[in-house]
Amino acid sequence: MGKIMLIFSFLTVTYVLAAQQPHVSDTTFQNFTVSNGKILWSRVYENVSKDDVLKYFSNGRYFVMNQTTDSVIVGFTRSEVLPIYDCGYKPSAIVHPLDDQCEVSFRIDLAENRYRVVVDCVKWSNVYSVGIPTGGIIIGASGTETHTLEEIAFKKDRFRKFFIKKGAAQLNNTFTYMFTVKFPENIIPDKW
Repeated sequence: MGKIMLIFSFLTVTYVLAAQQPHVSDTTFQNFTVSNGKILWSRVYENVSKDDVLKYFSNGRYFVMNQTTDSVIVGFTRSEVLPIYDCGYKPSAIVHPLDDQCEVSFRIDLAENRYRVVVDCVKWSNVYSVGIPTGGIIIGASGTETHTLEEIAFKKDRFRKFFIKKGAAQLNNTFTYMFTVKFPENIIPDKW
């Protein structure tokens, strides 16, 4: 009888814990919002002029602009590893695949002295090559694995535990760093 009660208790605790995990359709955290099964990251930055925003994103090494107007910038990042190490993370602490090459699509809405960044598509790519030498020839395979943010963050209409515990914070800090307008001190100002 004790074994049956133990099994029943274990199943009850497992069910209660699973029920507490947030559903994809009703979650907003770490600047991430779920909309129609897609994850969007957004943040508003204050006290920055439009000219500085336009200058930073048109000269930044990460960014490629598709469309630029007086009120909107639409673009994507170059396919390379996100600057996650610049945010102070050690290689052993980074959640996979955040350390793979990544391309991010974004939209920047410009207003006077502020801007809002909305990231609407995040895709990681990992190029692999495996070979086994046999009898003077190498038998192997190569290819590319691609993961979207939705694929790594969701499982069965719920956020994965690793994304809630570590991945979302790491990605939020990295995006915050990437999209913050900053200029190196060695840039010579236009006015002197």
